[in-house]
Amino acid sequence: MLRKVCFILFVLVFIAHQSIFLYGLHHGIALQFLQTWKNFGIIQTEYSAFLFKNFKWFWILPASSLSLMFISLFYSKKWLAIFTVFIVFVFDIVLYWSVYAPELIVTL
Repeated sequence: MLRKVCFILFVLVFIAHQSIFLYGLHHGIALQFLQTWKNFGIIQTEYSAFLFKNFKWFWILPASSLSLMFISLFYSKKWLAIFTVFIVFVFDIVLYWSVYAPELIVTL
């Protein structure tokens, strides 16, 4: 039982992380990132531009992560839980790479 609670909390933290990032993109943080990069002369990568233009479709990542969490809780398979944690972690990296890729980091 304690494993399931830890699993749920771990996955929900990543889902919340993804959701907060997408919410921020929806409410103007994308423009702030673009302005910062422009001020420092950094060219936005194609991947970042793709995510910023189509972020409304990236809401499927936290939704599918939540669905996968419920499926793995329902079937109670260890390999499915590990797969879920891996996928949720990869989805988190997919979102944050659009902003924190090495070529987008501002160096002073």
